[in-house]
Amino acid sequence: MGAWPNSWLALAELVQSQPDADAYVLLQDDAVLYDRGNLREYLESALWPGDKPSLVSLYCSQAYTVLEPGWRALPRQWIWGALAFVFPRELARQFLTDPKVMAHRWSNSRNGLSHVDVLIGEWTAARHHAVHYPCPSLVQHVGNTSCIWSNINNQGYRRADWFAGDLEMPFARDYSLSDFPEHQFPCRAELQQEYSRRIEIGRERMSQRRVVICGLCRNVRHFLPRFAARAEQLGAMFRDYRVVLFENDSTDATLEFLTDWQQLNSRVHVLSERLGTVRFPQIRSRERAARMAEYRNRYRDYALEHFGDFDNLIVVDTDLGGGWSEDGVANTFSHDDWDFVGSCGMVRTNSDHGSELIHFDA
Repeated sequence: MGAWPNSWLALAELVQSQPDADAYVLLQDDAVLYDRGNLREYLESALWPGDKPSLVSLYCSQAYTVLEPGWRALPRQWIWGALAFVFPRELARQFLTDPKVMAHRWSNSRNGLSHVDVLIGEWTAARHHAVHYPCPSLVQHVGNTSCIWSNINNQGYRRADWFAGDLEMPFARDYSLSDFPEHQFPCRAELQQEYSRRIEIGRERMSQRRVVICGLCRNVRHFLPRFAARAEQLGAMFRDYRVVLFENDSTDATLEFLTDWQQLNSRVHVLSERLGTVRFPQIRSRERAARMAEYRNRYRDYALEHFGDFDNLIVVDTDLGGGWSEDGVANTFSHDDWDFVGSCGMVRTNSDHGSELIHFDA
């Protein structure tokens, strides 16, 4: 049906089914919301950010990013992004019944199927309604391409360059899905020359080897766009690569994403089972460790059977919000005296001394 007809019908159904609601939230299908706190509770206290109920976008495109955090009204006509709009009740009614809004379906622009954001911008400008938005963005656009128009890439102004949900938020400006902030983890100055030499040696050795990248997946849909981009970028540093993942019992769209990825990239192999097992919290537990060992042996056995002649195997967590250092991997491959190398996981935390990186997991 197209983006615009679906948007109008969805909002109309909300208004008709819940006519006395104070507000209506209209989300597009490839939106990830900030989830490191209670977003609904926050919005119930923050709305409305102006002196009267106004249209609110929870999404802030790169086009509208400013350095000072907080809510603001866009001083010009809204153009970029209809990813997540909050309509006050009265504005929702006015919008749905406006003759010019209704006439958009018969416009010449993509047969009236798209440009929801442009239409909303034109309507609010004509009615002198403000559009408020947060910076950093409370929503990120995660579709790698539009699910309707596959030739439109999710980059530039189609993304938020400062998203509140990013674990890398302090250095989230001007990044791609596969980026890792190497500059945040410098080695000591007196070792920099040797480290750079090691990276060169390691990258050359990696380009001559074949690698299998493995991991476990359960309810990690939020992390998968970045994980997929990072895994492919890491794999491209080798002569050849394969990705072998074991998924079980996900209740989100993890399996759907992995299935799509597997269809797009023939090097990706997804093993999936519905085992009905409990999802353990991240605690010390012998039963949890035994289960994870069982799952890891599934991809290990598959990798040995199908890619046993490959040179190396890399195991990564698929829910690493911050990714991994490719320079660090290259440094490892520059050395000869090892059989296994493990990582030290870091997490950014807030303390009385400000934001800092601390050791999280081995």
